[in-house]
Amino acid sequence: MELVESYVMRGDSLQSLRSGQQGCSCEEFRAMIGGYLNGKKYGTDKIIVREINGRECEEVFSLSEIFYFIKGGQQNLI
Repeated sequence: MELVESYVMRGDSLQSLRSGQQGCSCEEFRAMIGGYLNGKKYGTDKIIVREINGRECEEVFSLSEIFYFIKGGQQNLI
């Protein structure tokens, strides 16, 4: 969630997040919007998390679910 939280809070749209295909690799986590995980390609509607607090992981989350959770809305997911 930290990957996109500041962008959602400043008013970026879901589409702009998808278009940006951003990623982050820092001490706390390694994550990106879209990409490959274990040979499987994920589109820009997914957030791929490879590491949390120094531990490797393989998690995939819905970008739109996280986007609307941050916004606090109960809208239909795209």
